[in-house]
Amino acid sequence: MSKNVHSFCMVVLLAVLASSCIKETLPECPSEMIVKLVIKDMNYSNIAHFPELSPESTSQPFSHFSGSLYYILTDAATKQTVRESEIMVLNDNNPDYTITFNDLPAGKYELSVWGNVTNAIPIGILHQNGLEHTDIYTAQATLSIIPDSQTQTVELVRAKGKLVVFCRNFPSNISVLSLAIAPVYQSVDATLNYQGSTNIQKSTTLQAINETFVAPTPQGSTTKLDLSFYTTDSRATMPVLKVPQMDIAMHRNEISAVAIDYDETGGAWEIWTYTEGEWTKVHHLDIE
Repeated sequence: MSKNVHSFCMVVLLAVLASSCIKETLPECPSEMIVKLVIKDMNYSNIAHFPELSPESTSQPFSHFSGSLYYILTDAATKQTVRESEIMVLNDNNPDYTITFNDLPAGKYELSVWGNVTNAIPIGILHQNGLEHTDIYTAQATLSIIPDSQTQTVELVRAKGKLVVFCRNFPSNISVLSLAIAPVYQSVDATLNYQGSTNIQKSTTLQAINETFVAPTPQGSTTKLDLSFYTTDSRATMPVLKVPQMDIAMHRNEISAVAIDYDETGGAWEIWTYTEGEWTKVHHLDIE
């Protein structure tokens, strides 16, 4: 072998060895998990059954449906918390909300997210001290972290239903609605496992359409609804109308409805409930 050929072979060998060495000593790509949160339940599943109610536009920003956000990330194996946010107030016009997790060790993690929560009420409590609270959203997802950049979409779903009370042809002097609802679920986790039972009391200025966020009816129970109507002068004493107690079924992401029609000519109140896709008259109350 000539001296030049020998020298050339040595150069090639050294280059190959150097290249192998550099590849072996390069660190792995840093992990980056980008989680894109979106709203799944923009409209109640049976909103189309109520022409009086306007569906939400699906082009509304994320913050329109969830004005606050909280999340917690735990190691799936150890159950230890590895990331936790404060309750963040959202007011931008973005269609989604992005969370980025950097430099987490490879493995599986559980992400729990809550929307429309406040610092005043513990996470997961749907009704505290008999209060309506807010339209709670939640989500849970498993994140598989690898040494690479990834994006995963997670959908937030609604945890409550809505009770709508339609008040039709009411005399103008009736101005206050009081309602009591019991029992309903008290709490829920990020995977929509409901627990406990509680009640709701609410007194509000009367509208033609009155809406209340209500947790689902506990399994095996029947939710009872009491409605009373007052004039401003009579609010502290006797109601102008006290509707006999009714059974209602509250479901997640569904509207349950009651309608009270005042028939001045006939001298009566008619009370209707919306059940299994149709309106049913449950009471006809003559005016004394």
